[in-house]
Parts: sequence; structure tokens; C-alpha cells
Amino acid sequence: LTIHNNQLAILGDMTFSSVPQLRKLDLRSNQLKVIRNRAFDGLLHLESLNVANNSLTIVGPQAVHPIWPNLLSANTSLAMDGILRL
Repeated sequence: LTIHNNQLAILGDMTFSSVPQLRKLDLRSNQLKVIRNRAFDGLLHLESLNVANNSLTIVGPQAVHPIWPNLLSANTSLAMDGILRL
């Protein structure tokens, strides 16, 4: 799912819960400032997350917890403005 170059500012709890089979999520070049703790809950198959080129100031400490095991497996990626790349 590609939602880049929009004006998203906040990802609230369970934002993507209606698409649990999602494998790739591209949120780059928005105006994201806040990712709440449960924003990615339910995305058990997510393999790639791109939130580069945003203005992230608050990322809940548990925001990526439910998807972290998938992002750490082989051939997956996480892009957060160069802060962390796998």
C-alpha cells in the first residue's frame, strides 16, 4: 500500500487493522509527526515499512512492537529517515 506525498500527520491506534494481509507499507514524504503505540496492530504479515522524509517527533515505544519480528526477518526493510535500516 502506497500512501506517500500526502498530508498525513498522525497514525492513530489500529490505523491499518482493516488490511491485515498487508505486506508493504509506504508512508514516505507525508507530514507524519506522531505514530501511536498501536498504529500497526494487526499487520502480522508486514515485511516493509517506509516512513522516510517525514517529521516524526513522537513514535510510541510500542508502535512497531507487533510488526518487529517480521521486519527483522530476512529480506525485509524498515526506512526511517536514515535512523534505522535493516
